[in-house]
Amino acid sequence: SVGGPVRQRVEEQNRQILQNFDAWIDQTGAEAGSLRSTGEAVSNALTAKAYKAKAEIKAAYNAARSRGDMAERIQTAELSGYLENHAAEAINAPVISSAAMKLERLAKSGTISINDLEEIRKMVGVLSGKDATNAHFGKEIKSLIDVMTEGKGGESYRNARALRSRFADEFENHAVIDRLLSFKPGTKDRAVAYEDVFKHSILSGSLDDVRTVRKVLQTGGAEGQKAWSELQGATLKHIKDEITKNVATNSMGERVLSPARLNQLVTELDKDGKLDFIFGKQGAQQVRDVNGLAIDAFTAIPGAVNHSNT
Repeated sequence: SVGGPVRQRVEEQNRQILQNFDAWIDQTGAEAGSLRSTGEAVSNALTAKAYKAKAEIKAAYNAARSRGDMAERIQTAELSGYLENHAAEAINAPVISSAAMKLERLAKSGTISINDLEEIRKMVGVLSGKDATNAHFGKEIKSLIDVMTEGKGGESYRNARALRSRFADEFENHAVIDRLLSFKPGTKDRAVAYEDVFKHSILSGSLDDVRTVRKVLQTGGAEGQKAWSELQGATLKHIKDEITKNVATNSMGERVLSPARLNQLVTELDKDGKLDFIFGKQGAQQVRDVNGLAIDAFTAIPGAVNHSNT
């Protein structure tokens, strides 16, 4: 037919575009193969890094205690005042009353040792995970304790505090990371299911979120670097899966990709700089080039015969 050569050319380009995506996925080194496996790789890498950091913090605090650097006593008025002023809220946030009871037991003559205050902080951290209300007031109590202990104690204690502060900056103060490591209040269910880790980290997050995820993973050793590669591969696989959702096939029995959907996905990733950040300038340009090729190649409907010869 008149349209035969055109159709054949379009089918060849369809195959080449999909083969490009397969080649790019291979180049990332991704091996997960599924969203769940990708999520497990990312979560395991983050958990391992966080566990190592917590072990270092615990060792630093133990060293500070053994050296007597946490024996200094500080005034409790600021903390006790906060707990008294929020006594009514304790009905829905028992973390407040628990902190008040422990403070009353450990404080003497309006002062408390840094070591005992840190024990209160630790308890508050555990109780904060019960629900959102406890989490809110728990965060305020912990912040207040941090202010009270700022610059106090000996050198080894200040070193331990610095390690903990660094941990908070990396794992707690960025919602995108905190949620990946968190569980739903009062349950053992992950806040972000393994299957949703990719979406949470790449698709739904801002460019700053993606930057944070990459930084935390790539500074987490070989496991973290591999997890970032899995996210790169998952991004490409997501694009390929989305553009081949159409059940239509060509004369070769291959799925016909959707240039409109490809353009939409590339544009979404490109508009806030994610495409360049995830794949680098060269890799991002290759994706843009293929997107342009798809738009040009599929201007005519695949498989159509132009009987009017126009």
